[in-house]
Amino acid sequence: MSNVDLKRPQSFWQFFLGLLASHWQALLLLLFGVCVPLFFFEQLALIIYQQGGFPWDEAILRAIHTTV
Repeated sequence: MSNVDLKRPQSFWQFFLGLLASHWQALLLLLFGVCVPLFFFEQLALIIYQQGGFPWDEAILRAIHTTV
């Protein structure tokens, strides 16, 4: 027999925490580069939706629907 060291598989949480510890800079960049701007865009869209949209939006939509 050979001296092969068979390691016991890691649990999911050990794997996840190891992955998080080794790639925390990339995950932080992803958070601030994608998630935060997406959150602000969602908030802006929600405010515009609650105020009834843009004043010129209805005229454009009516023009599109009459041509189709």
